[in-house]
Amino acid sequence: MNLLLNRMGFISICLVIISLFGCTEKVSEYTPENLINTVLSEPDIPEPFYAEMEWIMNEKGNVTEHLLMKHWYDYDGKYRIEIENPTDGEQAITVNDGQSIIVYSVEDNEAFITNDSELFSMNQPSFKEQANYLLEAILETHTVEVVGEEKIAGRQTHHLVATAKEDDILLGNQELWIDKKNWMVLKQINNSGDMTLEMVYKTIDFRKKMPAELFTLDLPKNVQIHYESDLDGRTVSLEEAIIGMDKPFLYFRETNDLKIANIQFSEHDEEQQLVFDYEKNGLPFLELTVYEMDIELFDELSELMDGEPIQVRGHKGYYSGGSIRMVEWMEEDLTYSVVFVDPNLTLEQFNELTEDMDIDF
Repeated sequence: MNLLLNRMGFISICLVIISLFGCTEKVSEYTPENLINTVLSEPDIPEPFYAEMEWIMNEKGNVTEHLLMKHWYDYDGKYRIEIENPTDGEQAITVNDGQSIIVYSVEDNEAFITNDSELFSMNQPSFKEQANYLLEAILETHTVEVVGEEKIAGRQTHHLVATAKEDDILLGNQELWIDKKNWMVLKQINNSGDMTLEMVYKTIDFRKKMPAELFTLDLPKNVQIHYESDLDGRTVSLEEAIIGMDKPFLYFRETNDLKIANIQFSEHDEEQQLVFDYEKNGLPFLELTVYEMDIELFDELSELMDGEPIQVRGHKGYYSGGSIRMVEWMEEDLTYSVVFVDPNLTLEQFNELTEDMDIDF
């Protein structure tokens, strides 16, 4: 698996897991606003549990991704997640033992280990917080209706339908089934364009305590281990970046107003990546990332991000205009990703900047 996709893919999966079909019983006594506000106001009291989940992605009616998951979670934030692709048998195990996070790819016989405190805070699987983030987002951008109450994985839930007010937003039409007792999202269906993502709890069992041995992982002796320091880049000069990359790359030249604040270079398995942080008039302006990516994977990820097709420097690209505005395009076998850090930077201004991009070789 690609290093970055492994790392971010498992983190994303750990942050989203969800639920199973049931039968409508009655209409909820809550209005949509009252229900969402009740969920948001309830305290987050994590309970130890074991759960089995299914994650299915469809594109134009065809299954493009199918994952089965087993999840053990303890009250102190420790967890274990086992993921299997039933199509090809590929397996991965993620364990948080309270001091480090280990992601082990069985097929590749590779393990990624980090004790980064910032990553820990991102990766804590508080499902109440996940529900809060999602509900806060759709309350502003969707029309929400409480359509009934259903039993999911043996637990009673509120069934919500959220219809997007606009067609081109990142979160498409949503269906949510929220546990009536602890407000966890036990099922979610996301429809966006030709893509449908369904995440389902098939079973969930709340327990008082989990066995400590669940949160340890004995790796094979011949496993290839990558530590967080292997994934991080090192700060380099522009000259060092030019030497480090295998091929010429484009970047934004400095001007009187536009300055390069920092350059990070990273390399793994002969794959290089550069990250430029730019400032304008002393304030953060944009972030440019340069790396290699297969064209098919580039198209798949761009569609998943629900990007708007655009032309950048005469090349096919995508623009995402959500809470994180960014542009991606490919040119001469390299992928360029630009995050608009300055909220006042427009797409038109960005296109003007790209006209002056240069290769300094």
